[in-house]
Amino acid sequence: MSYPRLVRLGRPNRPAPLPSKERPFARSPADGAASGDFLSWCKSEASSAFPFPAAKVAMRESDTVARKPKLRTERMLPVPEAVEPGGRVFMQAHLKIGGGNTIAPRLHFYDDCPRSGKVYVGYLGPHLRNTLT
Repeated sequence: MSYPRLVRLGRPNRPAPLPSKERPFARSPADGAASGDFLSWCKSEASSAFPFPAAKVAMRESDTVARKPKLRTERMLPVPEAVEPGGRVFMQAHLKIGGGNTIAPRLHFYDDCPRSGKVYVGYLGPHLRNTLT
């Protein structure tokens, strides 16, 4: 399996979209082969080519994280203005990389596949602050 390379948009502080039409998940919604979000796809039979376990996918943050301005602001991450006029979206969907503790890295993403066929990665790094940190 070959993984897509990250694409630079030419300016720092801009997200790097994955050329996701190369990935089965991105093709599925666009082709009408699957519906739902990334987690639904990971759980479906169509995900046999994707090695990321569904148990390590979170499509939303807790209500507390979503409501508290300081915690929510950390997850307001850049996307192209063609995706969101203000250039930032609340990226609550994330992959839990490694162990389940608050130090384990997270990859926050925005799934724009239904509209553009792209998934935008806004953050990869240590777990962002939450109610336990």
